[in-house]
Amino acid sequence: MKPMEEHNLAGIHVLLVDDNEDALDIFGSYLRSLGAMVTVARNGAEALARLTQLRADVIVTDLSTPEMSGIEFLTRLRDYRGEDTQPTPVIAVTGFPDTFGPKLAEDTGFRAFLVKPVTPMRLATEVRRMFDYMKVP
Repeated sequence: MKPMEEHNLAGIHVLLVDDNEDALDIFGSYLRSLGAMVTVARNGAEALARLTQLRADVIVTDLSTPEMSGIEFLTRLRDYRGEDTQPTPVIAVTGFPDTFGPKLAEDTGFRAFLVKPVTPMRLATEVRRMFDYMKVP
């Protein structure tokens, strides 16, 4: 895949949270090919631990990870960091839109909501959109 210029993610640090190794590999490889720095976590608890050591520009999380759901992860992230004024944008991804719908995601504080299957290009578009959104004064 040749990266499209409008999907340039150079300098953007993305935290990917998913319990599916294939999803982490596919999305991580594609985002890296566009220039992103990618850190992976297999659940919300691991993601919170990673965030004690790094600052992500955009977070992408599956909503149904073991040990800690994406919703619980976001709630704990906001409580822990006190991110009320300019929170890190978090993109929700789910294969269960009947259980985790866009309304629930929006009410919880997610900035975007994607339903699986998601193409790597679609994910890259959302990452770029969220990064650009946060840079607007």
